[in-house]
Amino acid sequence: MSQRAVHKAMFESVALAAASVLQTSSTCTRKFIISSGESNNGVGSTNGPAFECILMKDFLKSLSKRLKGNIAGYENYHRVYVPEGQSPKFDPKEPLRVYVLFQHIQKMLSGEIAVIAETGYSWFNCQKLKLPRKCRYEFQMQYGSIGWLVGVTLGYVQATPKKRVMISCIGDGSFYVTLLDISIMILLIRNRQ
Repeated sequence: MSQRAVHKAMFESVALAAASVLQTSSTCTRKFIISSGESNNGVGSTNGPAFECILMKDFLKSLSKRLKGNIAGYENYHRVYVPEGQSPKFDPKEPLRVYVLFQHIQKMLSGEIAVIAETGYSWFNCQKLKLPRKCRYEFQMQYGSIGWLVGVTLGYVQATPKKRVMISCIGDGSFYVTLLDISIMILLIRNRQ
């Protein structure tokens, strides 16, 4: 089967599942399975046509020709990006912007503060903070799941023997997922008094 026929077959499938698999065979160092079938676990199976020895770069190159451009993410990045060392000017009467908020957070940081960052914009902006010595920084990078921060803040407060000021940066969507945990925090604070 020619490479062109393979690519055509790949994109004509209604449900397309792709997986990259390492293989020790000397004839095909990479194996790329394309399947139009669906397994019991919903991940995909090789019940449909399977194409082997297709390099990932070839697949992605062909796929990129089929996709429509969407520059929204790029435009958003440029809209919120602030180069290091430059503080954008802002009018005190304009609405509060994220970069202005993080300028204020930067000024608040000391060795007695712990910064906890949620996935998303909060994490991206906290990564730009210059932490002073002994300032703690916690973030959840591996899974990228939302709602992590509120529970971590609760646990962090309980586990920290000394009083430590905490700055927890969370978006409204992530907060909404776990906002009921705040009631537990309030109960624990009342019990300390």
